[in-house]
Amino acid sequence: MKLYAESKLPLRADAVFCHARDELHEIGSFMPDVSYVQPVLRISGLDAFERVDRLGARVAPLRVAGRSFSEARWLLHSSWHEPSTSARWQVEVEHPADALQCDGTISIMEDDAGEARVRISGRVRLRLEMLGLRLLGPTFAGGVERLIASRIESNLRSLFDAMAPAAGGRGPGFARVALP
Repeated sequence: MKLYAESKLPLRADAVFCHARDELHEIGSFMPDVSYVQPVLRISGLDAFERVDRLGARVAPLRVAGRSFSEARWLLHSSWHEPSTSARWQVEVEHPADALQCDGTISIMEDDAGEARVRISGRVRLRLEMLGLRLLGPTFAGGVERLIASRIESNLRSLFDAMAPAAGGRGPGFARVALP
């Protein structure tokens, strides 16, 4: 399943880029499904910045395929490229490993009015065989992928909604979100 979100923020593109890259651990708490953001690794180069953050989910204990999960965690890998004000991201579920494939890009551009346009695109794929649920088939997987994509969209909207005031702006955050 593909995901796509677009936003306009009343801030300069470079300010939005730097704030998202450098302050994710602080603004990440505005995502409704995230209980914490813990920096794991940061590598800074001339034009590139790599980071890995552990995100803890706000979920009630649940059972999947006979296993109980009291806390869901995932790793967010991101590579930030300053000259293009863009980033590649990938989510890695800690348990069960490889059950979800989720990755994409973030592009932050400045429009003619000097405001930032944020475009987030990606894909979500649930691997039922890794959960022991292969027999439920692609219809079930598609429904779960849609749910996951909608939660990702909701969390990203909240993140960028919070970014405008946090970075000194006033904006509405996400203006349009679509999941094609």
